[in-house]
Amino acid sequence: MLTSLSDALGGEPELVLAVILGTAGMATAVLISLGVVIVREWRKVRQMECETSLKQEMLDRGMSAEEIATVISASRRSRKSFAWSWTDSSRAKWKTPVADHGLGR
Repeated sequence: MLTSLSDALGGEPELVLAVILGTAGMATAVLISLGVVIVREWRKVRQMECETSLKQEMLDRGMSAEEIATVISASRRSRKSFAWSWTDSSRAKWKTPVADHGLGR
């Protein structure tokens, strides 16, 4: 196979190496991208399974639809605030005094 590739590219080993490395690089990028998509979608499925299980458990306990909606919306808000706490506020908290964070110093 390499000989036919080498013959097709004019027999230059540098060009053959470049084609092989370029193809390997593109294949790696595709595999990594595919892995990211699969992991993200799998996480969404698992998250929905957990949320559905929680809703069913709350229904079994006799909670009303309004109470369930309150719990679910609170958990969604806390997930978003947790995710953002590692980006913007983590940089901002070092610029303010420790007493502003409620640590009592």
